[in-house]
Amino acid sequence: MKNNIIFKRIIIILIFISSITIYSQTTTITNLQYQGIPIPDCGSIDLNSSSSHAISFNLKVTRPYFTGGSGNEIHENGTLKVILNGNNGEFTELDTGISGASWTIDISNNQSFISFSPSITLFSSQFPTNGGWLVAEYSSNNTPYRSCYYDITKPKFKLNPTNVTVSCGSTGETFTVSNENNSPGSLSYNWSVGSGWEYQGSAVSNFTTSSNTVILVPTAFPPSNVSVVPKLDGVSYPQLIATVSLAPFSLGNQRITGSSTVCSSRNYSLNGLPSNTTITWSVSNTNLATVTPINATQATVTAVGSGNGVVVLTALVSNACNQTVQLTKSVNIGAPTLNGSLNGDNNPLTGEYKWYSVSAATGATSYEWYFDVGGVQYTSINGWEVDIDQGTSAYIKIGSSNIVLVCKAINSCGDREYYMYVNVRSTTDPCPGDEFRLSSNPMKSGSSTNKVIIIDDPCDDPSPQYKTANKKYTVRIFDEFGNQVYKKQQDDKEFDINELEKGFYVVKYQTKKGEVLTKKLIIQ
Repeated sequence: MKNNIIFKRIIIILIFISSITIYSQTTTITNLQYQGIPIPDCGSIDLNSSSSHAISFNLKVTRPYFTGGSGNEIHENGTLKVILNGNNGEFTELDTGISGASWTIDISNNQSFISFSPSITLFSSQFPTNGGWLVAEYSSNNTPYRSCYYDITKPKFKLNPTNVTVSCGSTGETFTVSNENNSPGSLSYNWSVGSGWEYQGSAVSNFTTSSNTVILVPTAFPPSNVSVVPKLDGVSYPQLIATVSLAPFSLGNQRITGSSTVCSSRNYSLNGLPSNTTITWSVSNTNLATVTPINATQATVTAVGSGNGVVVLTALVSNACNQTVQLTKSVNIGAPTLNGSLNGDNNPLTGEYKWYSVSAATGATSYEWYFDVGGVQYTSINGWEVDIDQGTSAYIKIGSSNIVLVCKAINSCGDREYYMYVNVRSTTDPCPGDEFRLSSNPMKSGSSTNKVIIIDDPCDDPSPQYKTANKKYTVRIFDEFGNQVYKKQQDDKEFDINELEKGFYVVKYQTKKGEVLTKKLIIQ
């Protein structure tokens, strides 16, 4: 029973598939012509400027040939239409009823067909600006069979470019009108360019061309906007406009070249400028310096008197279109210009290490730190030392006497000094300096507890800057004959020496002050 049901379902499916094949229809449009111009199958019908348009084509509907089993052709009634899509959606232009007797039998190709060649008229007013389409449809038993679609386009034009930035001194700008839909017919272009343009060597305002491309030469900056009215077969289409503006004036990466310091006088240049440009030079403070042009691209800055400070040298560059670009350069006049004061502890404790710093002096090329005692310069006196010199900052060991700490800013014109009066808080040094100890003495050979341990000076500055500059410790060990048998440098303060064999040794560690500390060691 179950097999019979399955068999019947298969038979029904086969009959359904067969009926689809038998009644399969094909609708085609061929040999479509517009104004005698052949249109490719399923192509685009590009209308011209006329209000009405004659279209001719061949319509054909085919279906498989079959009989009702007695040798007689089974005929079919239907409807053949030409449908357009326009302003208000789809509408029917051609509607023809097809009777069963209208079919022609083509036994050699095993098919039946209907074929005829109608003509229709399209009206431009039926379609929106962006056009529409055309399709043929054969309908039978409420089933439509459509051909491929033909696009319908209306004349449409585009001006390129629509926004133009004209550079000062431009020798020509190109404008092109494109026929977007390849609409057939005779084309001309009415140009309106206002003022500030030449065409073919003559000043123009309005002119007509048959060419869709023109090259206009600006004579004023900016010139007027450019507009054009395309005409197709004498019919005007909407005006197209290109907005014209003057391109910004830029010097790219150009810079004023010359020294950043003037002792007496220096020359400055601004090279590689566009043609037809001029430079106006100036300085921000004429009490410190003056500026005198040398030629079109150079000028001399001269210091006034013996004063010092910073002036801003300005080059105002102008082009032929009265556009300007301003370039500047800061110039130090005379010795360095100090900025701010010397910073740090002015009442430290004897034996400490302290950081002192200054703000960078304008025009300085180097710095020198020293101690002034009674008008005499020292780099080391009474326990005062410059431990680390980093130009605008220094790490100072505090001595036992009051001094004047000085940072001298230097350039080729001279120097100027930052200074600070420093009064110490003690006349004795409470800081023992770096030390080291041994984990035991004597030590047992091979013990994992055999270590040399560094003890930092308790007066050391704990700041990260100090730690970065002094983060390494070095220990050296010599045997009883003076041979170095161990040397290691590391961040860790504990040095493992369990690899040393039995014997007598001398352990040495050099402190940050340069003092070499020595201890004798016995390993049993």
